[in-house]
Amino acid sequence: MTARTAFLPLACLGSALLILTATLASAGAPRLYLSWHAPYGAARASDTLSVTAGTEGGQDTLYLTFETGTHSEQFVGIEGTLYFRAPVGDTLGPHWRAGDENIQAQFTTDSVPGCTRPWRGAQALSFNFYDYTSGSGRLRLSHVRPRTRPVTVRDSVPYLYARLLLARPPAGLPRSDQPMCIEWATAEFLMDTTGGPEPPVAAGRGGHPLVSLNSRGGAVCSASMPEPPAKPKRPEVRRPKAKTGSRK
Repeated sequence: MTARTAFLPLACLGSALLILTATLASAGAPRLYLSWHAPYGAARASDTLSVTAGTEGGQDTLYLTFETGTHSEQFVGIEGTLYFRAPVGDTLGPHWRAGDENIQAQFTTDSVPGCTRPWRGAQALSFNFYDYTSGSGRLRLSHVRPRTRPVTVRDSVPYLYARLLLARPPAGLPRSDQPMCIEWATAEFLMDTTGGPEPPVAAGRGGHPLVSLNSRGGAVCSASMPEPPAKPKRPEVRRPKAKTGSRK
């Protein structure tokens, strides 16, 4: 097992961004989706999963899909961050401290039922990097095309970003059944809809960015769920006071 320090800068990703800087445009917030077994919305997709340790070579597949929030003919890629969070107050078990050995990111170009790939072919640079603190692991992902080879994307079309293959813990490993909340927390969409330089289009809290592992009903994710918006208070209606006095 390779020891890791707290979250480290991703030097190779920074270099790629300098090489592949894209001009971007303001747009509606993209939407992020996580699901087990199949792309979000497909018949087999699930947001909860329970696994049994000890299955030799066993893996579970997590699908990352998205909607762009806008139409663009200059889409070149996404930079994203996922968190693997232990329950509040708990620390990561040994399986998740070796996440770089147990998580494989696939930016494949094959067809996947239930969603579309934004591009075909191998003209893209891909990186993934895992590190952790005591209570959560962090996986950073990058899949970016040269800005001279953009593709067209449309809003409300589900696109596949990546598949994550998560190895099951070996039998006898302590805390192998630890509950876990996995969150696709951030994403920056690199695209240009105006022809002028703009900052990356950041994803909002829309979509379905949370899934759970070994947690009944996904309870482990309750601390990561966004708070519902406060309901507006109904204005108080004051009735006019009746005038007192003698009748004439």
